[in-house]
Amino acid sequence: MIAGIPAVSNWFGRIDRSESLVAFVRRLRTVAPGDHAIGDPLSLSGSPAAAVVGRFADLSQIRGHTVTREIGLGAVQVWEAARRTVSWGDNPTAGDEVTIVFTDLVGFSSWSVQVGDEATLELLRQVAVAVEPPFLAESGRVIKRLGDGVMAIFPNPESAVRAVYRARAAMAEVEVAGHRPRMRVGIHTGAPLPIGSDWLGVDVTVAARAMECGGDGNVMITQASLNQLDPTILAELGVVDETYRRGLLEPRLEGIPADVVIRRLVTYRGGTRPRPWSSVRRSNDAGRANDPSRTADTGRSSREPRGSVAGG
Repeated sequence: MIAGIPAVSNWFGRIDRSESLVAFVRRLRTVAPGDHAIGDPLSLSGSPAAAVVGRFADLSQIRGHTVTREIGLGAVQVWEAARRTVSWGDNPTAGDEVTIVFTDLVGFSSWSVQVGDEATLELLRQVAVAVEPPFLAESGRVIKRLGDGVMAIFPNPESAVRAVYRARAAMAEVEVAGHRPRMRVGIHTGAPLPIGSDWLGVDVTVAARAMECGGDGNVMITQASLNQLDPTILAELGVVDETYRRGLLEPRLEGIPADVVIRRLVTYRGGTRPRPWSSVRRSNDAGRANDPSRTADTGRSSREPRGSVAGG
């Protein structure tokens, strides 16, 4: 009996890797409830839990597609469809404050034209594997993919900042065709409007514009997020916030409130850590509250310039 186990195992392995059976189960998945794209690193289908299960199923079959892989992903697909039907109500709703994160790869378009589609897709998959698990681990949710970047939401600035720096650390290991991608990031806290599976509103635009200020791979954060962030979080991550000044040839940011201030998070190495603006702000709060020159509506000094970008 035991002597026959290897033969049975080999037979099952051949069946499991049968291209015709894999194609058949895959066709069944296309007509089953739910989104059959669950499991692909480039797919945004499903809840965070479904995404994690799908990623595990995909990575466990790294050597190729198999019948068991397709059946497993099909089960996740159907389960996720049922979850959506009963609506467990785990999504933020209109009026809830969230922290929005936009990411983008620097110089991606020009690089992809040079290397072609195959290398481009490989890079995007590796970036997805590097970025999205840290986002999920910090209670983030990828809302949509924007070519070489993503839009995600987090419950608070702390989760967002921690996730971003974990993702950047993972990105350091990504290399395709001799190219190491650099990611610029925009972080903003507000109350956007959820529309279906998407989020819209001024706060979404602010986060996107902050990301656009990221230049060659910086992490940009608005004052709205920084005001809610404990300075010790930045110290733990080895970063400090500093003034961002728009370059002379850079266009002014359009479509955002005039009083939005954007800061840059910078990694410091050695020496004395600079005193961050956030700690200066906190230490002077009491004095500023008693300053008669401050306006009543925003708390900003009437002597301070109002601009879309700090120092811009």
